Amino acid sequence: MVTVKRQRKRSLVNPRGRQVIVALSALLALAVIAGAIALVALMRLNSRMEDLNGYIAKSIRTDINQAIQCYDTLERKGDDAAADALGSMKRYMYSAYGMNRLLIEARGERYALLDASAYNSFQTAVGEYERLLANGQATGTTRATLGDCVKSLRAMLSARFDESDNLLPQ
Repeated sequence: MVTVKRQRKRSLVNPRGRQVIVALSALLALAVIAGAIALVALMRLNSRMEDLNGYIAKSIRTDINQAIQCYDTLERKGDDAAADALGSMKRYMYSAYGMNRLLIEARGERYALLDASAYNSFQTAVGEYERLLANGQATGTTRATLGDCVKSLRAMLSARFDESDNLLPQ
C-alpha cells in the first residue's frame, strides 16, 4: 500500500455551501442598504410633512387675523362699511375652517385651531348681524356677540402659537 503525504490539508467544506453563504451575505447586505435608503426617504418625507403642517397652521392664523382686522374695520367705520367687512370676514373664516380640517386630517384633533362650535357661533353672529343690517334694525347686541367671538379667536391664537411661531398642540 502506497501512502502519499499531501502538502496541504484537504478541504472538507463543500464548494456549493460556500457559494450559498456568499449569496446570502450579498442579499443581507442589499437588504441593509435598501433599509437605510428607505429610512432616509421616510425621514425626508416626515420633514416635508412637518413643513407642510406648519404652513397650513400659519395659513389658518393669517386667515383668522384677516377676519379680525375686518372686524376692527367694522368697529372703526360702523355700519357704513359693514356689508363689505362682514362678507370678507365670512370668506376668511371659511378659508380658515377648511384649512383647519386639512390640519386635523394630517396631524390629529390635538392640533385643531378652530372647533366646529366656535366656527358655527361666529357664522351665526355674522349672519344675524347681516340680517339686522339688511332690515335696518339695531345691531348693538349682535356686534357685542361678534366682538366676543373675535376676542376668543384672538385669545386662541395667542395661546396656540409659541414665540418661534410654531403651532402647539392642545
